[in-house]
Amino acid sequence: MEVLQRVLLLCATWLLAAEAAKYVHLQSFVEADFFSRWTFWSAPDPTHGAVQYVDEAMAKASGLTHATADRVYMGVDMNSVLHGNNVRRSVRIQSRSTYSHGLFILNLDHMPTGCGAWPSFWMYGEDEKHPWPAWGEFDIIEGVHTSKRVFTTLHTSDHCNQSGGRGPSVEWVRGLQGNSADNCYIHAPNQWENQGCSQRGPNASFGSAFNDAGGGTFAAEWDPMAGHIRTWFWQHGSGPGKHLSDHRLDPDSWGSPYSYFELGPRNCDPRHFANMRLVFDITLCGDLGNPTFSQFCPEAAAHLSCQELVAQHPELLREVYWSIRSLDIFQREDAPSRTPSPFDSNGQRWKIFMFATLLLIATITLYVVVWCKVKRENAYNNNIMALGHSWTDWLMPWMQTGSPSSCCWMPVAVEETTGTRGWQVDELREQRFSRRSPVKGVEGHMQSSASPVSKKSQTESSMSQSMYCGKSSL
Repeated sequence: MEVLQRVLLLCATWLLAAEAAKYVHLQSFVEADFFSRWTFWSAPDPTHGAVQYVDEAMAKASGLTHATADRVYMGVDMNSVLHGNNVRRSVRIQSRSTYSHGLFILNLDHMPTGCGAWPSFWMYGEDEKHPWPAWGEFDIIEGVHTSKRVFTTLHTSDHCNQSGGRGPSVEWVRGLQGNSADNCYIHAPNQWENQGCSQRGPNASFGSAFNDAGGGTFAAEWDPMAGHIRTWFWQHGSGPGKHLSDHRLDPDSWGSPYSYFELGPRNCDPRHFANMRLVFDITLCGDLGNPTFSQFCPEAAAHLSCQELVAQHPELLREVYWSIRSLDIFQREDAPSRTPSPFDSNGQRWKIFMFATLLLIATITLYVVVWCKVKRENAYNNNIMALGHSWTDWLMPWMQTGSPSSCCWMPVAVEETTGTRGWQVDELREQRFSRRSPVKGVEGHMQSSASPVSKKSQTESSMSQSMYCGKSSL
């Protein structure tokens, strides 16, 4: 029982530690060499925006990027008037480091906004063997045009569905038929193509309302061990506070997040997300901006298309830039030392719980087996002792004090002498019968009577006594 109590205590301690894990600082990005930790995307825009992403040298020479010890600036070309098929220069950067878990805290004093703008701060994983979305996509900050509320979205391969989630209350973006867009699969039925599972942030979490309030802070926690992805937003002047690198952070103390996605075997395996890079980009129009242009910019849409606006009116793009105060990455204190791939075993909470449960079941089973074995052995020993006592009681009539056979626990041959055989046999039978139960005694007595008594000489009888008792009676 003491061993079982210790196992239970160990399992409870393990699960409690997994649940109450704190985050420690891993790295800070905002400093003068900010862009040395990022690569510049210079390929065509995968979302078909009206932009030309430029390399680091061109971005710096064109004034599209700038970094100091306490600010990072990224924006689009706001000067050129474009004609024909020319597109506007812009910036997309992605981190050199990859992640498969973490807490990402971004403090902004300005984000891109305005008709035609489609900015994002997001994460995705991809390589030659794992094309998108095999390793998933997590859009932390996303919005279009003049929107005042942020979108936070997951994009995955099949079998990641958030319907019937058990997390805090969230507001879902709507799908094709007014349904909740809670299926993260990029080809999910009744949702727009590549809509993913998307949730809305609070008021003033995006656009001009965000900028007019002095910016704000987003904290995105991706924790496969605990089984969730969740995001918080605070307006400028509130939130986790300054000098975050000096603290151990506990997201559970921050209240309810505005965005929550459950990860687990029931609905969305955590292996849908792995090896993801951080990304900042500013695209214009594109796959999301074009179909929503008239909704957010009806006056401009009455005369121009989205592409015409961003090409011919650079003066309308003055607010299309990022200004970053800080970007800090934290990791759990008990996080694995290496970043697992989506096909590796991982330590999310449900697996820890299952392992602890199996360990507990195995321990209890072992305890029951040992207990049953001990009980059975005790019962066997008690039966042997009872059998020994019954044989002793049965043999007592032959072990009368003073007889040559009184030293013996085994029966000896009955001494047969002329004139005494009859009464000795009769007395023996009577004593045997009196020691038995009414039923079994009679049967045993009949069996004993049916057995012939060996006829031995007195000399043979004496030898037998010597053999059984270990000493001579001669």
